[in-house]
Amino acid sequence: MTAGFAYRSLNDGTPERLLCVNAEGTLVRGNPLWEGWFSLLRLRPATALLALLKLVHGGSEAFASHLSRLVDFQAAQLPYDEAVLEQLRRAKATGRTVALVTALPQAWAGPIVSHLGLFDAALPGRPHILGGPGKSSPLTAGHGTGFSPV
Repeated sequence: MTAGFAYRSLNDGTPERLLCVNAEGTLVRGNPLWEGWFSLLRLRPATALLALLKLVHGGSEAFASHLSRLVDFQAAQLPYDEAVLEQLRRAKATGRTVALVTALPQAWAGPIVSHLGLFDAALPGRPHILGGPGKSSPLTAGHGTGFSPV
C-alpha cells in the first residue's frame, strides 16, 4: 500500500499518526483519470484527443480538471482494493485520522470521500504530492513535520 505518516501532537503530548492513502493504484486498482479518458475515447474520440492538448499545454492538473468536466464520474463504480478498504476501516475504528491523497480533481475526489465515508481529509488535484522534495509539505501542514513513506 502506498501510504505515509505525518505526526502531530495530541493534547497529552503523544503523536497522532495521520494515515495518507494514495487513490490511484492503491485505494483504486488502476487510475480513474486514464480510465475516464479511455471511456471518453470510446464514446467521443475527437473530444478525447483534443483533451490531450490540455495535458500537453497545461500539464496534468489542467488535463485532470478538463477531463472531470467531460466524463460522468461514478465513485461507486470504481474497482476499490478490498484489502486497502479493510485496513482503512481498522484504522478508523482505532480513531486514526485518514486522508486521501490523489492527483484526481476535487470533482472526483469528493465523491470518493463521500461514497466510502472513511476519510477525514482529502488532498485532491496534486499529482506532485507523492514525489519530489516538497511531498511532505501539504501532508504535514497542521500535523507536524515528520513524514516518511511506508
